[in-house]
Formats: sequence, structure tokens, C-alpha cells
Amino acid sequence: MGIKSEILEIFDNKINFLLVCGSYLQNKDIEHIDIDIFCCVDSFNKRQERMFREAYFSFHKKKDASPDICFPGELMTLNELEKSIKLTSAHKPKFKIKNKKVYDGLVWAGMIVDNKKIIFGKIPEEILSLAYSCIRKWNKKLFNRTTISTKRLCKEIIYDDEIFLRAKIILDKLIRNKEAITKILLEVESYETVEDEFFRSIDCLKNIEIEKRFINLSKVRYISAFFPVNLPLYSLIIFGFIPSLMAEKVFIKAPEVIALTIKKIKNILFEYDDTIYISKADRKTFIKAFVKHSDVILFTGRYQNVKEFEKKFFNKLIIYNGAGINPIIVNRNANINLACKKVIKARIFNSGQDCAGPDAILVHTDIYKKFVNLLKRELKKVKVGNYKNKQVRVGRLLKPFYIDELEELFKKEEILFGGFIQKDKKIIYPTIISKPLNEYGNYKEFFSPIFWVSEFRTEEELKSYFETKKYREFAMRVSIFGDIPKFKIPKSIILKNKIVMDIERGNLSYGGYGKKAQFVSYKGVRKIRPILISKEILQWKKIKHQK
Repeated sequence: MGIKSEILEIFDNKINFLLVCGSYLQNKDIEHIDIDIFCCVDSFNKRQERMFREAYFSFHKKKDASPDICFPGELMTLNELEKSIKLTSAHKPKFKIKNKKVYDGLVWAGMIVDNKKIIFGKIPEEILSLAYSCIRKWNKKLFNRTTISTKRLCKEIIYDDEIFLRAKIILDKLIRNKEAITKILLEVESYETVEDEFFRSIDCLKNIEIEKRFINLSKVRYISAFFPVNLPLYSLIIFGFIPSLMAEKVFIKAPEVIALTIKKIKNILFEYDDTIYISKADRKTFIKAFVKHSDVILFTGRYQNVKEFEKKFFNKLIIYNGAGINPIIVNRNANINLACKKVIKARIFNSGQDCAGPDAILVHTDIYKKFVNLLKRELKKVKVGNYKNKQVRVGRLLKPFYIDELEELFKKEEILFGGFIQKDKKIIYPTIISKPLNEYGNYKEFFSPIFWVSEFRTEEELKSYFETKKYREFAMRVSIFGDIPKFKIPKSIILKNKIVMDIERGNLSYGGYGKKAQFVSYKGVRKIRPILISKEILQWKKIKHQK
């Protein structure tokens, strides 16, 4: 096997037995599978465990195989092995096991009785007897069979906390490799954004239990995911890792400008997890090779494009995450300092490259001048430049193709602050554009730090704005500082003295009720509501089952 001498050297030949088993032994032509190595010793220290782990991963790499990321089931002491199998034998057989030691004992007993190749030592007779007795008991109780059948056991029985275990492994890798991942992310975003991505990713992994009831019942074969252009780390967790808990494979199509960044992070966090695959193919090839065969399509992008998917993939579940206007209202009795701070945070986050960024800032005429003056003063403090400087909050844009368009726009509109563009560095400085609310038309989103500030005088004027067709179609959240208007804002979720970033969590539903902002679609039927991917897949499976 090539690994034998290396392992013998690690443990100074003090090994009870070393064997290989599982699907690799039965069919070496299968690519990218786990090679089950079983090493039983009298004892080992942390140094030996680390060396064994390195040898285990290195061996898989040489064989072009994917090791089990829930390592370390391959190394144990004889005493630990005996206790674990005895515990499993005494445990009432169940299809879902909550106790990790019981689950490990079943796995180890199965490895011992299954087809195997012993490459060193000998399995003690008492351990063999215990393993056969354990597997026979579980088979008889669960499947009414006394013959040894570990394949059926392995297929049907799951460790009930496997979701938590996998999330913990990724969480540990994320924390352990923070410095390396930060360096990668600083190539495309500010340090402020990097810190936010880590915070949201860690929070999501720590609270995976919230989605457990959905994930366990939402198993599908393939999922295709079209990634957004921003937040590569958080996107990998939300649109890559969590879907991988529900699918055999998740195929990812990333925008070209961010693809290399995502690949680098994936190689750190999911080096040995082949359930997540990042495609290098162009859009047309990706659709033909992966989307066509997927059960679920996760699409982040333009509304016009998702409409094409609905027509072409009528029988697939399409989960669409678009962009919303997410306006901010600063009413006459607002805490202006708080409102200004939150407006700046929301609008310059990731240099303005965020779908949740507010496309309209609506300020009451009584405090309009005071608010704008404070906004100008605070924006002067915002550092602009190279992301390698951790104080920089606004830097190079990922999609600068509309810079010429913005130059023309700045000539036409009333610029209260900024309006400066560094073409060579692809940087747009924070800019305040002012226009009366009755002339406001929900401008095109430029994915840059532009503050569209409009003055309103009456609630009636405000109400007219929110009742426009364009607002209702892209409605999601509305942040309100000061008194909440007396009229009902249509299709929106109201946030009091908060912005979207304050309440967004990866394990909770996200969005609003605008028909072009986000929805789930299946067989021509759209459901427009805040979305949580795992929950939507479960709902879809229930619908399919009923039909």
C-alpha cells in the first residue's frame, strides 16, 4: 500500500493491527473516494497522532482520493476499540444515533467484519468475536437478518449530529486559517468587509443547529449554485457548504472576477471535501454539464436571467436571490448621529458592492440640511485606497465596467459631496447625490459607494414613493430612524433604528416580498417570501411527494 512503512515508523512498530477496507479495496478504479485505513495501537501521543494524520492525508493525495473530513476514525487504541464496540452492543439499535461513541463503535465493528486487507499484525480473537456479535445484533433488530451485512448498516444508519460535526470541522479550519484567508480576501475587499465575513460565517457555522431539522429531510442529488460577485467567504458557507449537507454534489459557477479568490478559500476550508466543486467552465457549458442534471438551482443575479431559467428548467426548484432597494427613512425626530453612522455603514460596506445596500436615503425636510452636513463631515473621514491598508474602507471595484456611465451621471446630477473617480485604480469615492423625492425614480444600482439622498416634506409624499410599481417589485427591508410612518409600507419588513446588516443571519430567512427581489419557483409557480435555502428545499420535497 505504500503507507505501511510510514505508519510502522511513527509508532515504532508497536501496532496491534493495521488494515485497509471499504470501497477502495473492492474497486480501485473508482475516483475520489475515501480510503478506509484502520490503525489500532496500544497507545499514542499528540505528536504521533499529528504525524499519522499527515500521513493519512498525504496518502490520499497521492492516490487522488478524498479523505473523510470527519477524521480521525482511522486511529484508536485497543482499549478504546473494545470499550466502544461493547457500548454499541449494549445500545438499543436505532437508525439515528446521537452518541458519537456508539456510532464509532458500529463503524469500527463494521470495518473489522467487512472485506479487508490486513497489512500488519493480527486482530485479537476477542475483538473479532465482539465485532461479529455487535453487527449481527444490529442487523437482526433493524432488518430481521442474522447474516453479517455491514453495507446495509452503513447505508441506513446515520450519526444524528453529523451536521454539527461537519460544521465544527469547517469552523475549526476557518478560525485556524484566519490569517491566510484574510490575506486572500484583502486582494478584493476591505479589512472591514473581511471581518464582517468572518463574523457572519462563524455565526452561521456555530448555529447550524437552527437548520438541522430542514437539512436532515432535504436530501437531493445535485445542486447548482450561481454565486454573487461579492463576499466570497460567506457565499461559500451559505451557497456552498450548507447546500453540501443536503446534496451529493454542489456545483458552483462563480463570476470570473471572484472565481480565483473563491477557489483559494475552498482549497483551505474544503480541501478534502469533494461534495463542493467549483467549475472553470463558461456559463453555457456549466448549464449544459451541471445545471441540466441538478435538482435545485441557486441563482444570484439579474432578474432577466432568472426568468430564462424558469422557462428552460421548468421541473427544477429555482431559488432566486436578487437585489432590493432597502431604503432608509430618516424622520424628523430621528437620532441623527445614529442614523448617519448606520447610513454610512450600509452604503460603503464592501465599497458599496452589496445587494443589501440602500438605494434610497429619504430624509425629512426639517432635518435634511443638518443630516447632509453631518454625512459630509463623516464621509471626509472615510479612508480610500488600497485594501492592504486595513484602515481603508473604500477601494477597487470588482465590476468597474460602468465607470464611464457614472462619469456621465455625475455631470447631470446635483453632487453634494464627492463625485471623484480614479479610473486607473478603478475606485469611486463616496458620493452624495441629491434629488427631491417626487423626482426620484429608484435609480439603477451601480454597486459603488453612492448615497442617493432625497428630501421629503410630508407622509403623503413618502407614501406615494412606496406605492410606485418599481418600489413594490423590489421591496425587501425598510430601515426607519425616528417615527414609523402611519401608513403601511407594502411588501416590506420594517427595521427600527437598524439596517439590514444588523439583523441578517445565515441560518434565518432573508429578504422581503418584492416579486423581483427574491422568490422560489417550481413548474411555473412562484412563492415570493424571505428565503432560507434548506427550508425551501424541504418545502419543495413535500410538494413533490404529495404529487
